[in-house]
Amino acid sequence: MRFVRLLIIVGALFCALVRPVEGRVVRYWPDEELMEKADLVVIATPVRTRDTDEHLASFSYFRDQSVIGVATTFTVSGVLKGDAKAKRIVLHHYRPDKMTMINGPGFVAFQLPAKQAYRLFLVREADGRYAPVAGQEDADLSVRKEVGK
Repeated sequence: MRFVRLLIIVGALFCALVRPVEGRVVRYWPDEELMEKADLVVIATPVRTRDTDEHLASFSYFRDQSVIGVATTFTVSGVLKGDAKAKRIVLHHYRPDKMTMINGPGFVAFQLPAKQAYRLFLVREADGRYAPVAGQEDADLSVRKEVGK
């Protein structure tokens, strides 16, 4: 009988202390697949970032996430795939406007002046800018910090 009481108390404490967890499915993108799908893969350092005129009240399927478009200019130090002559590129991405949703988009942001180089897996947009291979919703999956740079 004592064991049953203890089990009930432990169960009640567990139920009182455990909180519901929210999450969303995020696709796994191995480097090999990012490389295959990319038009351009570079090692680059951000030199300028500016907001664009894009202001979206909702972002893709994140209805409550408003965003502002961003254009970040990079100086290319190495080309791993694509136009070997690329010296400067513009990455088109988004940043949150006012708030970031829990389990929301995977935004990227770059500190300037930059001391960090990045490996960028990119697809070319119609206007000549580049966008993340993994899509705008999870842009962070297409950007890797270069170790030791």
